[in-house]
Amino acid sequence: MNMDSISKFFELNGQALINTILLSEDSSDRVLHKLLFFTNRLVEECELTNSDFPEAKSGLKRAQVLEKLTFIRKSLENVKSDHHEVQENRKILLDIIPK
Repeated sequence: MNMDSISKFFELNGQALINTILLSEDSSDRVLHKLLFFTNRLVEECELTNSDFPEAKSGLKRAQVLEKLTFIRKSLENVKSDHHEVQENRKILLDIIPK
């Protein structure tokens, strides 16, 4: 991922895609784990420069990414899983996404 692609993801309303998967009753623990891990990476990598993409300059600030993710907070709060990695990633996101 690079700053431009993360910005484009949110420009295309990617938070709605995340929310749709969270709301799906058919999502397996594996899918939830991958989704929450990916969402965490969006936050962590939004301001990082990447030598593989030196031209990427116009990303979102961390605060902007977190603000966009407030859209998924309620769905995230309702995720039920006994899977350790799902619980761990869910907790991290709930700790950083504003209420």
